[in-house]
Amino acid sequence: MPFGGIRGVAAAERDEPESGSIRLVATNVLQTDTGPLIPLYTGGDLVSLTLGADGAVLSVEMESPQEIETPAGPFLADGVTFYPSGAIESVRIGRGKAAVREFEHGYKPFAVAVKGLKFYESGALREIVFAEGAHADVWPEQYWRVRARFGVTLHESGEIMSIEPAHPVKAITPCGTYDAYDPNAGKTAGEHWSLRFDTLARVTAVTTAGDRVYVRPITGSHYAEYVPDLSGEQQIPLRLQFDYDAEKVAIFLPDGRAAEYTFEDEFIVYPNAAAGCAASECDECGLCDK
Repeated sequence: MPFGGIRGVAAAERDEPESGSIRLVATNVLQTDTGPLIPLYTGGDLVSLTLGADGAVLSVEMESPQEIETPAGPFLADGVTFYPSGAIESVRIGRGKAAVREFEHGYKPFAVAVKGLKFYESGALREIVFAEGAHADVWPEQYWRVRARFGVTLHESGEIMSIEPAHPVKAITPCGTYDAYDPNAGKTAGEHWSLRFDTLARVTAVTTAGDRVYVRPITGSHYAEYVPDLSGEQQIPLRLQFDYDAEKVAIFLPDGRAAEYTFEDEFIVYPNAAAGCAASECDECGLCDK
C-alpha cells in the first residue's frame, strides 16, 4: 500500500486487498477534491486515514472539526469518506455539536439536528443521519406527516425512500392499513426501516409489531393468520413488501418464512397483535374457525 509523502506514519495495516489504514503521529495536510484536510495525529490507536490500493484517500478522521464543502452545502465534520473516484461518500460530526439544517425533501421542508450526511457517487443526497435523540416531521406523501427518528434515506432522484416513525403511525397500503413501527429498529437500518416508499410516494414496505393480519386468497375459502412474535424480550414484527407492477405482496414472518398474495386477495387487519381475538367475541367473523 503506497503512502509516500505522508509524514509520521506510526502504523499501517492492510484491511482488505483494496484498502489499508494508517495511524499518524505528525501533522499532515491532504489535498482532496473537497480542499485540504488535516488527518488525526494525536488519537493514539485511532485510525487517521484509509487509502485505496492506488493511494487514493478513502477516509479521513480529522484532528479537529473542519468545514467540508459537500454537494449539500458546507458541513462541519470530523470524519469524511470518499468513493474511489474521489467523490464524497459521507461526512459526520462525532466530536462536535450537531447543527440544525433544513432539507427540501418530501412534500414539505423539514429541519433537524444532523450528525451525518451520506451521498450517492453522483453527488445526490442518499441519507440524512439525525443527531442522538433528534426527531423531524417529514412529509413522505402530500397529506401525510410522519414524525421520524434516526434519519431519512432518499432515492437518488430526491424523493423520500425510508423512515422509521418515532411512534406507531397508520400506513395505508393496497392490502390494508397497518400501524407502522418497529420496536427493534436500528439507527442505521436504512432500507429496512418501518416505512419504505417508491419515487411516486407509494408505500412499498411496512413493518408492524402492532397488527395481525388474516388473508383469504380470492380463490380460497379459508383465512391464513399472520402474527408478530411478541412473546420474547425482543419483539419480532411482521414486514410486508408491495410490488405494484406485479400487484403482489410478500408477508415476511418472524421465523423468516414468507407468504405471497395478490392485491386482489382479502386482507383483514386486526389492530391488537398482543391480545389477539376469539371467534366467540364476534360470531359473524369466524376468522378463528379454521
